[in-house]
This record gives sequence, C-alpha cells and structure tokens, in this order.
Amino acid sequence: MGEIMDRVAHQGYGLVFVLLAAPMAVPILPPGASTVVGLLYTLLAVQMLTGRRQPWLPERARSWRVSPAAAAMISARVLPLMRRLERFSRPRGLSTAAPLVIWLIAALVLLTGLILASPFPFMNLLPTVALVLFGIGLLNEDAVFLLGGAAISLIVILVVVSGLG
Repeated sequence: MGEIMDRVAHQGYGLVFVLLAAPMAVPILPPGASTVVGLLYTLLAVQMLTGRRQPWLPERARSWRVSPAAAAMISARVLPLMRRLERFSRPRGLSTAAPLVIWLIAALVLLTGLILASPFPFMNLLPTVALVLFGIGLLNEDAVFLLGGAAISLIVILVVVSGLG
C-alpha cells in the first residue's frame, strides 16, 4: 500500500477516497462499518486541512498487502465501475492544487465523513457517492466530478441539518 501511495503522490487522497468507498458497496454491511469508514474520511480531511500534500498512513497500513480475496472483489466490482466513470472524467476546470479548492473539498469531506460516521438512518449511500466523486475528481483533476461531489455533499449536509432543527 505504501508503494502505491508513493506512486500517486499528490493524487493519493483521491485514491484513498475511492478505496475507502469499496466496503460501502457491499449491500449488507457489518454494524459499525460506516462509522469506521466515516471516521477515516474525517481523519483524511483533517490532514488535507492541515496542508499535507499526500495522505499520511501509519507504517502498518503502508505495509498492508491486498489479500487475494480483496483483490478479486476489487477486480470484480470496483474496477468495472471505475472504468465506466473514467470514460467521463478527464482533467478539466479548476486546478486541484489551488489551496482554496483543496480547503473547500477538505471541509466538505470532513462534514460528509462525520455524517457517514453518524447513526443517521439511510445516510450511507449519498455520502459515499459524494466521496467517490471527490476521489475521482482529485485523481483526474476533474472539476466537474468535484462539483458533483460538492453538490451531493451539500444536499446531504442540508438534509441532516434540517432534520436536526
């Protein structure tokens, strides 16, 4: 995992965002899975907000190897979806290297990650879609995907805030 992260460098957040969404694609999640994934997104957003150019992973995570079963699941479910999405994604629009762009994305990822980690019912799918769009947008420097992620993220945040009030 560390080698992969080193190769993608500044696009590492996008890769991790997409990889973290993979468990959320499983129809029946074990209890607490969305909480763990949401907190991981939150930690990544904090790293982005503090100005880290690429995600920091503990040594244990950097040395992690993908199991054959996980690789088969990724190949069967995640890669075909990514290939379909990448047909529509290409570098365009805003530079994702701009500090303001990164800060805004990080703030939305932070709030969306907290919502994903929360016990709100039926709040797994839309936050995950927003986070995948952010991931693809960061990977391909695609402002259209970033704006799509931002729009869905803002809708999710508004739904939760209006439900609390």
